[in-house]
Amino acid sequence: MANTKYDGKHLSTTQRIKIEKGLLDGESLASIARKITKHPSTVAKEIKKYRYFPERESLARKLPCLLKK
Repeated sequence: MANTKYDGKHLSTTQRIKIEKGLLDGESLASIARKITKHPSTVAKEIKKYRYFPERESLARKLPCLLKK
């Protein structure tokens, strides 16, 4: 991962939805982080911050157009 460049900015709504989709699909934090070009610790912090919001699952399922690779 030495050549991976992280943009250092906050997460967008699309990235947050992709995190939720990755979690629903059973992906690891590292693979989710690679897809959204963020550090794995950023993904972990996001999950920890929003882990008590079950309505986010329904949001991820309602927006399939944002989840395509």
